[in-house]
Amino acid sequence: MSEFIFTFGFGQTDPVTGESRASTFARIEADDSEQARLRMLNTYGRQWAFMYESEEEAGVVEFGLTEVAVSFLPSELEAILAEVYTPEGMRIWWGAEHKLLNNERAVDVWRENPKRVLQIAEQLLGQVAT
Repeated sequence: MSEFIFTFGFGQTDPVTGESRASTFARIEADDSEQARLRMLNTYGRQWAFMYESEEEAGVVEFGLTEVAVSFLPSELEAILAEVYTPEGMRIWWGAEHKLLNNERAVDVWRENPKRVLQIAEQLLGQVAT
C-alpha cells in the first residue's frame, strides 16, 4: 500500500460547510495512483487540484498545508448512498434539507441522531430498488 497526497486549489470549498479548501491536503492510501485518484474522485468529485507521491513533493511543510479528513461522509452512510448516487449526488444529499428529517440537513441531524439518517438513507435505497 502506498500513500498519496492530494492538494486543493483556491476557490474550492467544503461541500457541506462552504469553508475554503485552499492550503489544505488529503492523504490517501491505495495500491497505486489510479486507485488513489478514484478514491479522491469518489470522495471529493473533481474538487481537488493535484496528486503527489509524497508530502515533500506536494509542499506540505513548505507551504504550510493543513490535512483534511479523507471522507466527508461516515463510511456506513457512504456505503448506502453509493448504491443510489454519484459522488456529487452524495455531497448534495448530505448537505440538503430533507422532508423525512423535518426539513433539516442530514449533516446536522447526524450529529445528534445518526441512526435516523441511516434509516432515511436505507428507505431511499429501498425505494430505488423497487
